[in-house]
Amino acid sequence: MVCDMTGNVREWCLDVYKPYPAIIAENKGPDQPLHDPRVGSEPETDNPKLVYVVRGGSFMLQPEDAMVFQRGGVPADQELNDLGFRVVIECPPEP
Repeated sequence: MVCDMTGNVREWCLDVYKPYPAIIAENKGPDQPLHDPRVGSEPETDNPKLVYVVRGGSFMLQPEDAMVFQRGGVPADQELNDLGFRVVIECPPEP
């Protein structure tokens, strides 16, 4: 059973925020996978005005807004009490 996946802090992601309609409009066709614009390039991390994707809910939101599927954007230079990030470590394959 999966429990307690939301409610602590919202998760700040490395993806630059675009609304879903803009992402879909850039798609080459319905049979083609969406392209990650960061693949093959370094993210522009020195621009504090970029808006990054924020996912999930937090203790500061109304219960109906504190859902794991929530998605929004926050400027890189903004500090919020309910915003954090998840550390991901890629495990090497077993020999």
